[in-house]
Amino acid sequence: MNDPQGFLAHLREEANNGNGEALHDLGQIYAAPQLAQQFGIEVDQRQAVEYWRRGADLDDALCQSNFGSRLVRGYGVEMDEAAGFRYYKLAADQGSLEGLFGVAVCYENGEGVAVDLDEAWRLMNSALALAQANGDPGDYTSDIHAGLARIKSKRGGGNVAMVMTGPDGTVRTF
Repeated sequence: MNDPQGFLAHLREEANNGNGEALHDLGQIYAAPQLAQQFGIEVDQRQAVEYWRRGADLDDALCQSNFGSRLVRGYGVEMDEAAGFRYYKLAADQGSLEGLFGVAVCYENGEGVAVDLDEAWRLMNSALALAQANGDPGDYTSDIHAGLARIKSKRGGGNVAMVMTGPDGTVRTF
């Protein structure tokens, strides 16, 4: 990147014009030490959360997922698991893999919603199918498999069921 400050100024302008993708990117830059250093700014988790909140209010699914995650964890913002779950759910309802995964984890751990391991299992398998259908954006497959293993263990082993997308695009349940 030849002009990080110019690009940052461009993102800020786009964010001020209500561009959700720019708000997401600004949040990422402020949250990640390597990115912040690259752009010559200090890491600022509260600023990252504020950008994601603004994007979430504009119905940007990635911002909703990131904001939901921060609310559930209380990282850069006061913890509010119920609100975090709601933002994850908004993202999941838009078809966001990150949102779907977040909702599944909330059901698994009782974060903002009652523990429901059957629902967590169903949603985690749906996230796996979505990751496979999308070519695994964000490399979620290993996290999803780990989630399925945790849920299976919490359920006492239980029956194995998995949703997979075949090479022809059809979804199969095993």
